[in-house]
Amino acid sequence: MFLIDGYNLLHATDLFGVGELEGTLRGSREALVEFLVDRLTAKERRATTVVFDSSQAPPGLPDLYDERGLTVRFSRGYPDADTLLEEMIDAAPDRRNLTVVSGDRRVQRAARGRGAKPIDSGPWFAEMSRRESSPEADRVTKPTGPVEDADHWVGEFSSPALDEEIRRQEQELKKPPRPRASAAPQEKRSKNRRRKPSSKPKQEFGEGIFDPFPPGYAEDLLRDENDPPE
Repeated sequence: MFLIDGYNLLHATDLFGVGELEGTLRGSREALVEFLVDRLTAKERRATTVVFDSSQAPPGLPDLYDERGLTVRFSRGYPDADTLLEEMIDAAPDRRNLTVVSGDRRVQRAARGRGAKPIDSGPWFAEMSRRESSPEADRVTKPTGPVEDADHWVGEFSSPALDEEIRRQEQELKKPPRPRASAAPQEKRSKNRRRKPSSKPKQEFGEGIFDPFPPGYAEDLLRDENDPPE
């Protein structure tokens, strides 16, 4: 089991964070947690707690959280991290197998007086640095700075099925529109259809047209033209 004085260990390292967080306390703290996850085995991570002082704890972050098996804790409600570390040493079920990582003399005395093994932060970090990365670390790459375009998010959230559906829809949009059916053939067919015989009697030419002249008027004109003048 490891109980780690977080900021004390951080001061003994050369971890400064990356990206926009480089050189900040938050960036260095996250880099330290990532280093511990990378170098400790899965079994060691489950038995390790790293404690950070609450006076520099980020707002909104819980007092206690799990980082891939590693327990991270802030000393909120305590005067300082040393007080919480002493309490945790007292509560340890097997102090003989507890290693307390800190260069703080007060914490070292508390560990030694309670049967735990104290080790200075500098030598312990050097030992961990010589280790190979743990194959069980399941490291997850997190963005450390602002993403300036959408390509990153497309890569993060796209799936093969979704990509295939998008490609299919794009191909459909590229196809030329189907020609609309013309009404001409229909009209032609309708003209070629045989008409049904009409039941109405056939009318003579001119029948039904209004005639303004009285009956026999045409015969009188012809007769007048053929008769010699008197």
